Amino acid sequence: MSLSVKQLLLLNNLMYLEPEEGPFPDLHSFSGRKVSDWVYSIDILEINDPDPEHPMMTTAAEWRDIVLAARKDRRILQLRILNVFTDLSRDGGGCKSAVFISLDTADAVVVFKGTELVVGSAQWKDNFISGNVTDTPHQIRALEWYRKVYLEYHLDQFEITVTGHSKGGNKAKYITVLDDTVDRCVSFDGEGFSDCFFSKYGMEILKNEHKIENHMVDYDYISILLNDIGTKKYYLGYNYGSGGFAENHLANTFMRFDDQGNFWLDENKEGRPAEMIALDEFANSYLRSLDDEERTYALEMMNELLNAVLSLKRGMSRDEIVKIFLQMAENDDTRRHIAYFLAYVIRFEQKYPAVIRLLTKLFERFDMGGLVQYIDLVSGILNWKKQILWVSLSFDTLTAAFHALHRSAPQWVCRNLGAYLEKAGLYLSEEEIAMLADVVEMTDSFLRTVVVFEDGTDRDVHVSVRNSCRNDPQE
Repeated sequence: MSLSVKQLLLLNNLMYLEPEEGPFPDLHSFSGRKVSDWVYSIDILEINDPDPEHPMMTTAAEWRDIVLAARKDRRILQLRILNVFTDLSRDGGGCKSAVFISLDTADAVVVFKGTELVVGSAQWKDNFISGNVTDTPHQIRALEWYRKVYLEYHLDQFEITVTGHSKGGNKAKYITVLDDTVDRCVSFDGEGFSDCFFSKYGMEILKNEHKIENHMVDYDYISILLNDIGTKKYYLGYNYGSGGFAENHLANTFMRFDDQGNFWLDENKEGRPAEMIALDEFANSYLRSLDDEERTYALEMMNELLNAVLSLKRGMSRDEIVKIFLQMAENDDTRRHIAYFLAYVIRFEQKYPAVIRLLTKLFERFDMGGLVQYIDLVSGILNWKKQILWVSLSFDTLTAAFHALHRSAPQWVCRNLGAYLEKAGLYLSEEEIAMLADVVEMTDSFLRTVVVFEDGTDRDVHVSVRNSCRNDPQE
């Protein structure tokens, strides 16, 4: 009998136990032994927060709950750790995967560890590379490793489940699509695939999509990326702490614990919230408005932007967020893509005005007032029908003022503009004002040409296959 969704989630959480982050033993040293040997080697009393005043997003108390939950599950404890692999290649990013087997039930579980929420990590970059290619380096290496252990350990004798969280879930789905030996795939918060992936592998997806289950925290922001495959189920999130919105993507956010250390998953019967659907459709629309080369640059910018957002702590002020935005704009290519992105937001909002309201609701839900204020600020500066910094100006007037400023405007212009900003409680240096002026000027230029791509829904693989066959010259 295959492991339950709860048990697979527990295994995925255990994969995040790393020796350098606490009193956790190295999983590699337990190859050939049982999970019970691994989890009982952990000294629960030694799991502490390095900084009690500012604990990590997964706190010591949460780690203790996860380990104790594993100790209570007899099926998990009896699993044998058959193989552990860590990709130490130059761009492998230390990706970890493992094979667990049950001889009693002839089950094999292949688990792919997810992406660490680390700015600039190799796996994190791979998430965004996948938006414009059919196969990423990490997906290819995961498939190669799976096929190697399948042959080496005779996994054809077992019922095979592949699973993973985040990037691990994406790898699990990728392998299930491309390798018919997989019997079941369970992904937790795993991102989807590009339009070109659907075009290339449409027949393979149709053949294997029935094996794939997607389990997602309702406000997770990674599983909305790109086009998904398989069934979908959404859950309420718990244990939000210092990470705020970022914690929607943690593997333990699924888990609701009671005082006795038992946990369960609460399904959100209403499905994915409207705010996340809006964010998903906007992202798809934006990316589809670009050609392949521009889409690659845009994905790199989105990677940098999301890294910056994830590095924020709840309560960070709008002023600090504006500073991050301006730091990103110091790079010429990034500044150009930021300007296009802002122009696209304006045109999208004009066509679908409910989107900005939904995003504001999303940030307010997770106490990210600084980001809400930042959206208001940008929306005010770049939308000609709104109050700008509590001073009523038309968009044309504002653009003219910024253009004048960018061409070394008279000192009185700088003073007056500085006064407008100060009324909003925003204090920028002359260099930062000049940078903002440049972004606004470029955004104004893009506004003349940008066209909203109206289809932001996820691709339907059945439609993709029909289109591919229709366009096949051999047909």
